[in-house]
Amino acid sequence: MLKMQRTVYGVNGASRKGGFSLLELTIVILIIAILAAILLPIALRYIDDAKRNAEIAETRTVTIALQATLDLGFADGNTYSYINRTDIYDLRLSEAGQAAIENLIGTEIGAVSHIVFTEGNTLQSYEYLTLGKSVVVYDNGNYTVTELK
Repeated sequence: MLKMQRTVYGVNGASRKGGFSLLELTIVILIIAILAAILLPIALRYIDDAKRNAEIAETRTVTIALQATLDLGFADGNTYSYINRTDIYDLRLSEAGQAAIENLIGTEIGAVSHIVFTEGNTLQSYEYLTLGKSVVVYDNGNYTVTELK
């Protein structure tokens, strides 16, 4: 049976068998490193965008449940059983309000603070500390992630 071997001749005419030279391997590694340097920031941006979208989706769910809970409180004339008025500028969700929202959603939620609602009992704005420890601000239908963890 005939065996085929690759013979490479160097600069000085000496022959060596198969394999890659150190220069060829270095060039391949350099090209891979350049491609990784280009693609890594793009991948990290997509990961951050996905986290931001997940935090906003969680906050949207809480917004709907918070408005429903406030509506329930307004209907009962019992709004402040759901809200703690620690300060005129800082209305926070009480334990009863937190429990009502968690029952409505069916899962645990983060912390709701700085609640502002209009005279028509519509939720205007609030801050939400998500379960992922990011801060999302709801303001008249707009969601802004201020601290992404």
